[in-house]
Amino acid sequence: MAAVSVFGLGKLGSPLAAVLAASGHTVFGYDASASVRSKLRSGEAPVHEPGLQELISGNLERLFVVDTVGDAVSSSAVSFIVVPTPSGEDGGFICDYVLDACGAIGSALAFTDRPHLVVICSTVMPEAMGRQIAPALSKAAGVEIGGRLKVCYNPEFIALGSVIHDMRNPDMVLIGESDRDAGSMLVDVLSPCWENSPQIHRMSFANAELTKVAVNAFVTMKISFANVLGELCEGLPNGNVEAVSNAIGADSRIGKKYLKSGLGYGGPCFPRDNRAFERISKTITGKPTLASRVDEINERQPERYTQAVLKQTKKGDTVAVLGASYKPGTRVMEASQALSVAKSLQEYGRNAILFDEQIGDCPGGDLPAEYGELRFDGDLAAVVEKADAILLTLADSDLAAQCERLVSRKKASVLVFDIWRIMPNLAEMNHVTYHGSGLGPVSVGE
Repeated sequence: MAAVSVFGLGKLGSPLAAVLAASGHTVFGYDASASVRSKLRSGEAPVHEPGLQELISGNLERLFVVDTVGDAVSSSAVSFIVVPTPSGEDGGFICDYVLDACGAIGSALAFTDRPHLVVICSTVMPEAMGRQIAPALSKAAGVEIGGRLKVCYNPEFIALGSVIHDMRNPDMVLIGESDRDAGSMLVDVLSPCWENSPQIHRMSFANAELTKVAVNAFVTMKISFANVLGELCEGLPNGNVEAVSNAIGADSRIGKKYLKSGLGYGGPCFPRDNRAFERISKTITGKPTLASRVDEINERQPERYTQAVLKQTKKGDTVAVLGASYKPGTRVMEASQALSVAKSLQEYGRNAILFDEQIGDCPGGDLPAEYGELRFDGDLAAVVEKADAILLTLADSDLAAQCERLVSRKKASVLVFDIWRIMPNLAEMNHVTYHGSGLGPVSVGE
């Protein structure tokens, strides 16, 4: 087992540090935030992620927090950089934090002649590794890349809410390598973490950088295509998007994963990776791609559902929006389509109340600033009871089951908009007017 360091202990960095420690490695973590370091040093997970606290608590003997970059580098043979790469106005990723980390790590390496592998996990644009990151590291360390200093690009393919599972069970491991030895060293470090036998794809920096963004751009295309199918089915007699998408997904060239009509994609990865893919195309070819159209389709979904609710409600009606995060299992609300719907309903004079079990009454700093006026209520029973209309925005079967049970006991009539079609039993209840998205009007004889 190796001694490794992790720079950046946020939503991905702290789970990575915990998974590495649980796999037998000795881990030295560093974060620029003193409060993050303090939390992890005391054994407290610095971010909310299912299973993270348990993993940290069970591996404290191999998980150390240091207060300087030099301490982390001098204690390890491999350094993972997991810092933010925010999107610029043009859709590209800004590498300033990565470059800062490389400068600090390189400066620390200048005082040692030991071999060291630096792994960039943050998502970057094509050619950033070759033109910016590796040269910055080399300059700071005072040595050429490829000798005792090696570099890999190893972005994660994970989803918030299942980060630990995804790290331990990757479909594919992507490695951009400065040389073959660098990639082999990284595989040796990561392989004890895996509970499956993933495909490992090793390639040049530029190919790996393009692959990372292209994977998410392709997934967003499937999501938007499924939502187009949903819209079409709503206009067809007895239309049923589940029947259509299941049949399409049975074709091995397509597959069913992510081919599900719903609210659209959100979160910290899909929207920005899709825009980055468009930026790459315009930079290299001068031409747009499907990515821009995919984004347009995604952006119209909140308004589509807002209008559906408005047509069946009046000003002053209370609309319960069940789900505020961008997906089940996380409290992250970045680019959440549900928040857009709730805000629009509020602006149109409806009394929107958000419920999300992960968030409760007080979303705090997790709520994007532009949604600061939205109201949250952590009591699902109370929310359902006072609602004139209910909009299920999360594809969460447990939440759906709770909602069905509470609605069945409700005395007053209620509208239900089932975006993910996971509460079909409500359609049979006399006091419920049920609307399943992607379902067309019933037509006898069709």
